[in-house]
Amino acid sequence: MKRVRVTDTELAPGRTRSTANLSGPPPFCHYGIGDIPSPGATAWREPAVHTMTAGWVLSGRLPNLP
Repeated sequence: MKRVRVTDTELAPGRTRSTANLSGPPPFCHYGIGDIPSPGATAWREPAVHTMTAGWVLSGRLPNLP
């Protein structure tokens, strides 16, 4: 598990769990590289990806993963 800072902007009403690019950085910027947070998209993208890929595995969509 890693700690990702969630900003006030990301916690604003209607933005909770939003994966929208709120601050406009280019796609090659990733959230929280190393000790210094980068200007990546939002903290919600990583849990969204884990939820999405876990769904693929549990549904059998990825038969090569146990």
